[in-house]
Amino acid sequence: MVVQMISVERRQVPGFDALVKLLLFNDDESMLAGGNMTALLEPVMMVFLGGVVGGRLSRWYLPIFKLASVVG
Repeated sequence: MVVQMISVERRQVPGFDALVKLLLFNDDESMLAGGNMTALLEPVMMVFLGGVVGGRLSRWYLPIFKLASVVG
């Protein structure tokens, strides 16, 4: 695809315009792919961090609750 775009643009417009257009096209495509990846990764990270934080909180508060039941 890259070679075809350069050859078509080279026939139509002389100079480096073809390479500039190709660079902008690839930049847009990479930004779109990166946006899609972060949109998919964000819920997974939230669930993972929620599990880590919940696990740590339960390890901190469980001894306090056990102590309260022993004392009370």
